[in-house]
Amino acid sequence: MESNNIHTIKGLSEISDGILKNKNETQKYKKNGEFIHVNSRYIPELKWHLVVEKSEKKAIKNIHKALYMNLGICAVMVIIIFVLINILTSPYEKQLHQMATTDKLTRAYNRQAFDLMMMQTIKDSERNSSRFSIIIFDIDFLKEVNDEYGHLAGDEVLKNVATLTKTFLRKSDVFSRWGGDEFILLLKDCGIEDAYKLAEEIRNKIKINKVIWKNNHISSSVSIGVAEYYLKEDADKLISRADKALYISKINGRDRVEKGYLEDNFSEKSKQKKAITV
Repeated sequence: MESNNIHTIKGLSEISDGILKNKNETQKYKKNGEFIHVNSRYIPELKWHLVVEKSEKKAIKNIHKALYMNLGICAVMVIIIFVLINILTSPYEKQLHQMATTDKLTRAYNRQAFDLMMMQTIKDSERNSSRFSIIIFDIDFLKEVNDEYGHLAGDEVLKNVATLTKTFLRKSDVFSRWGGDEFILLLKDCGIEDAYKLAEEIRNKIKINKVIWKNNHISSSVSIGVAEYYLKEDADKLISRADKALYISKINGRDRVEKGYLEDNFSEKSKQKKAITV
């Protein structure tokens, strides 16, 4: 300060009486158009009045700085919390999604998930005029396996069939447990002839692979129906054609593949073999 006498200091002189009369005082005065805050404290040991001045602008600036810093810290903490929540909940979300869409025994999609993907595939096919086919098959004489060896042995046969089938799948293919011992495959960008060849490969693979259950070698085979999607056909009709072709496979001796055509696509040879109509 320019002087030790607050009575002569500009600004302080206006509030000097209040400072000197009180041991602790907080006041303000205006200097050059700006408010100056004054805190004073009396020190009896020295018989001094300690006076501290601070510009209001600087005080507000410091407050804003502290506020922005706190807001920044809070934002960082919120981001960290969200990241931690995402890390902690993601495995559970994936697990819940898997439980909702996957068959527990075979790890294939369940029927509800397949229905959704089938509807989307039909929409894509109608929009892009793309081909796709389905394969439906079930395990021959699984009931006899259950009766002779028990349901746990039957479950092993189901899991083995699902595992072998998955080895033939592309990433775009959809494999689902349709119900009981029946499975369904959705093959995008695949005509009926290619679907038929794949079905034969699956059938042969399953036939030559046995399940070992308590020192018993259990053989299995599958009967298969194949159908290609035709534009404007709904999912139920497509599945019905493949399912009827599966039925023809069974009445023709099982362990075989049959194609399901639209009625106007039948050949005389197909009719003689009881190929299915809609």
